[in-house]
Amino acid sequence: MKRVGLETSMKYVFAIGLAVMLVLSIVAWRLKPDSDVRGRTVLVWATDDNPARRRQVTLFEELNPDIKLITDPGNFLMEKMIVQTIAGLGPDLFDASGVYVLERLVQSGVAMDLMQTARTNGFDETRTWPGAIGNITLFGRQYAFPGNVYSNIIFYNKDIFDKYGEPYPPREMSWEQFVEIGQRLTRLEPGSKHVQCFGAMNLYWYELVLQAGGRIYSPEGVRCVLDSPKAIEAIEFYRDLMFKYHIMPTPQEQSSISGQGDLGLDVIQWFARGKVAMIRMSKRGLITLEQYPHLKGRIGFCHQPHHRKKISLISSRLVGVNRKSEKMSAAIRFMKFLTSPEYNRQISDSNDGLAPVPQFARDAAGTLKDSPDDIFIESLERSIAPEVSPMISPMAALDLIIEQLDLVTNNLKSPADACRDMARAVNQAIYRNLSQYEQYRRRYEQIVGKPFDKNDPFWREFSGR
Repeated sequence: MKRVGLETSMKYVFAIGLAVMLVLSIVAWRLKPDSDVRGRTVLVWATDDNPARRRQVTLFEELNPDIKLITDPGNFLMEKMIVQTIAGLGPDLFDASGVYVLERLVQSGVAMDLMQTARTNGFDETRTWPGAIGNITLFGRQYAFPGNVYSNIIFYNKDIFDKYGEPYPPREMSWEQFVEIGQRLTRLEPGSKHVQCFGAMNLYWYELVLQAGGRIYSPEGVRCVLDSPKAIEAIEFYRDLMFKYHIMPTPQEQSSISGQGDLGLDVIQWFARGKVAMIRMSKRGLITLEQYPHLKGRIGFCHQPHHRKKISLISSRLVGVNRKSEKMSAAIRFMKFLTSPEYNRQISDSNDGLAPVPQFARDAAGTLKDSPDDIFIESLERSIAPEVSPMISPMAALDLIIEQLDLVTNNLKSPADACRDMARAVNQAIYRNLSQYEQYRRRYEQIVGKPFDKNDPFWREFSGR
């Protein structure tokens, strides 16, 4: 009874919080005019507070003098944006930090289907990087255009390599070579068992799965296949980087070092302070590294280590249109602006990722002095968007996967058992969706070519019978 009472109380708290948010949103929105004193249309863009946005606003207004563009970082959070849009009060334009967030905004009715409009106005999927198409499209429809694109490579601290007399890593290296280099650079404090410098940090389990030749879902996206031998091999390697080869810090070591001072868990701080020799990072990291003058000219770049495949994930700050915007014409003009030379040059110049239009990114790589853009571009050309199954919310699936992965990284469960339980948990969730919701059954039939059958030998395992 106490538990029921607690759950009821929490529902009331949530409902009250939702109501307060709606009231505040209505008040704030009423204060926003449709036009400014010069008669310009006011367009609201829910984006982050990156200083680069201010220059992008200026550029857009110079090219569109009849529009006043206002950034709204306070409404950048996904949940707040959804609540406001349901109430008819959302921004005209929004940013989404990747396809997983975009999927939630699509399912919540925030994101406008841009397929036809994008083709008519020149910001369709053919204008951006092939690997980024999976970031802006869902279920065969386009809902966004990249505000930037980026993938991760390896940054290495030349000072650490020089300190220990090690040659700089090659542009391409295998998993085995990466481990060998990392082991030579992992050093203990004199007379102590504490690690003074780790060889590497921040490798991502999902990219290792891809590099091993595995994937999260079957090619058609209806089943989770993280229990495949290749996926298990990748997760074993991920664990071994911490516990066997000891070139990456374990979660406990990260917490321990964090507790010793002001280092914190910021990966870039670890790198800048000489606590790690190699980190996985994107071009956007260069913005933060500018805060460390001693690293100027002392950072090298190479590709992520490969196994069966040379591959990584492509990410984007995605820009979409609120389908309830009353200023649709002006919003579409902003979407077209994302493909302009002015906008794309600004992205390249500011290190805010790479330009979303490949032509401009390649042009910039040839003109920017001391730019590592050539290796970032090469990385993008071998990158793919994260997989999204049409059978389950990607965020829900990721939660189930991370629950098991945490057990692996804390050395509480074997990679093989964790991978089997990841796949089973995700497939059980897919089974529930197919059993309970017509929209998933329709998608399944369109993809597979036959109706969903609970008695299929594969699905029967997840029925609980």
